[in-house]
Amino acid sequence: MVSVICVGTVVYDQVFWVPAIPSTPVKVIASAHGVFGGGLAATAAIAVASLGARSAFFGRVGRDVAGDALCGLLAEAGVDVGSLQRIEDGQTATSALLVDPTGERLLAAFPGRLNACAEWLPLERIAESKAVLCDIRWPEGAIAAAQTARRLGIPTVLDADLAPAEAISKLVRLGDHVIFSERGLTAYTGLQNLSKALRQVRQETGALLGVTRGRDGVLLLQDDRFETIPGHRVSVQDTNGAGDVFHGAYALAVAEGASVLEAARFANAAAAVKCSLARGWHGMPRRAAVTHLIKDACDADFAR
Repeated sequence: MVSVICVGTVVYDQVFWVPAIPSTPVKVIASAHGVFGGGLAATAAIAVASLGARSAFFGRVGRDVAGDALCGLLAEAGVDVGSLQRIEDGQTATSALLVDPTGERLLAAFPGRLNACAEWLPLERIAESKAVLCDIRWPEGAIAAAQTARRLGIPTVLDADLAPAEAISKLVRLGDHVIFSERGLTAYTGLQNLSKALRQVRQETGALLGVTRGRDGVLLLQDDRFETIPGHRVSVQDTNGAGDVFHGAYALAVAEGASVLEAARFANAAAAVKCSLARGWHGMPRRAAVTHLIKDACDADFAR
């Protein structure tokens, strides 16, 4: 039994660690360089595997060097890649990241050239899972998977990042748990106030709504009630992929039967642990570290 099926994008990341992120065009000498995997759904799938559960990734890569590398990295991390399609004459999505000493980043992304068709998806496999996570970057695949999950009564978590409003609108109506990034929510609603933005989205769906806010944690809107899960203070090494880890951990907690608040606390801690590590997919959070961080936070609250 697969705990979580993750549907969406995978990206070949080249990371450069630099003294500072430049604000003007200039040559920057990096202190280190690494090649990693990235992408919303793929990183979420690896997070699920790192946290001790089975995950499968449904997505697309080109039949190229980057695609070969990503297939190997996902499989090495314990993700089921039997439903990862290799597209002839396609180009795998790639990106270049500059990361400064505080962990902040500058990202340049090439989305690849891949057939968007989702008719090949083995949707019958969704019945094997306990939750489905969809990212917004491949709407055709996400919509097909979310529709199937809804028909089967399997909970769906939507990672609602920046994307065309039409695609988000369709998926918001299909997801059971719709969690935005700050940028994604602001772009979709046109509102800077996150509470008002979530209430605006509430008019479209009865799903659990949320927005991740980096070091400030996550804001949730369940039914007509707001809940705030505060962020954890950790020594930040790299924020890249933290939001994807949040979504993967949240979907896993949902698959395991956790309540919304329990799932959000678990995911929030998993994202914080990821920020304290600096090795891309090789530095993913383990369940013991996440549990320990949650316990420390509870002990600190009790002491106050």
